[in-house]
Amino acid sequence: ERIRESLTTLVKGWDRDTVERIVSETLDEVVEPLVYAEALFLIDEHHREGDRVIIVSSSPIEIVRPLGRYLGVTDVIATELATDRDGLYSGGIDFYAYGPTKADAIHKLAVEGDLDLSRSFAYSDSFTDVPMMQAVGNPVAVNPDRDLRAKAEAEGWPIKEFKLPVNMRTRLGDVSRPSPLVSTAAVLGSAALIGLAIVLRSRKRLS
Repeated sequence: ERIRESLTTLVKGWDRDTVERIVSETLDEVVEPLVYAEALFLIDEHHREGDRVIIVSSSPIEIVRPLGRYLGVTDVIATELATDRDGLYSGGIDFYAYGPTKADAIHKLAVEGDLDLSRSFAYSDSFTDVPMMQAVGNPVAVNPDRDLRAKAEAEGWPIKEFKLPVNMRTRLGDVSRPSPLVSTAAVLGSAALIGLAIVLRSRKRLS
């Protein structure tokens, strides 16, 4: 609740389009040191497989959407801040993507898109994302916090450690690929940046 109140107070009165433009223009300076090579390879791998990759985050959509484009992911679910008729943030929240509401959003998306959650993957670093991880058939903890690590160990969920930070201006071909064991897991370490990322699979796709 404190995080939500701080967020709305911080941006109240700002123009929504201006915020997204500023984020897009400054993303290189903020994100590059935090991007993992393992994440980029896995995103690319899932796109080749025809999987639908979605970033789900409690951060405002005006931040998450440019970040998604930066990482090659067009689908995002994120917090939606309320605006007035002039497009200025009013201090309210229309949708807060946190905890169980993330799971609710994914269930809704799965129904609308005929997606099979039992064959889908969810990656997160935070214990608060457990409801989301329990909504899919393949939850994976990535660089998890202490509570999520304990939960993953208790449930027998895989735990992945991403360790290769890479500058996005560096050609990925110059970075050693992760081991086959990591590559067969299926989604992105940008989860360690913004909360959670999931791969959804259509019911119509063959295994």
